[in-house]
Amino acid sequence: MKNRAKRLVGRFDSETVASTPATLGKHPIPEVETLADTFRITVKDDNDTVVYENKEESYEYHKVPSLVTALQYLGASLTEDKIQFLNEALAGEPEKVGKAVADLVETFNADLKDRAKNNRYQSVFNQHKPLTEENKDNAVASIVRNFVKLNNVSDETAIQTLKEYKVIPAEYTVGDFRGNKGKR
Repeated sequence: MKNRAKRLVGRFDSETVASTPATLGKHPIPEVETLADTFRITVKDDNDTVVYENKEESYEYHKVPSLVTALQYLGASLTEDKIQFLNEALAGEPEKVGKAVADLVETFNADLKDRAKNNRYQSVFNQHKPLTEENKDNAVASIVRNFVKLNNVSDETAIQTLKEYKVIPAEYTVGDFRGNKGKR
């Protein structure tokens, strides 16, 4: 039980996680292109007062040129003979197979762009959105609820374990958790 809880210590930045698949093991995939774009963001507090606004918030995203590169991007370890096999297998009727593969790569690239944009948007939003005490309490209660569900333990055990690994505040109690009427 303690090993599972120990993994909860530490955090990853969502942008770092989103960018890590572009490496296969420790070797970068040279065919993956890194592009940049912008979006508009306005962050308001609970009173609808604008606390941050940027008309051109930048972000980077990856673009793969082929299905083989997309598979490598997702972590597939492909030898030269496997790559050759895939290329030959997908070389069928160009108007049908080629279009289907191109559509699949286009959809994959659109997903990569959307994920990168959403991750960057959420990161900027979280940096500027004022956090109320109610939101903090709901967040801690959510962590406890998720731990209870995932590990099939009581709320008391979850709180004790999460406190031990400093995931939740040391002063948080079972009464605080049971009294939380936030998002459930």
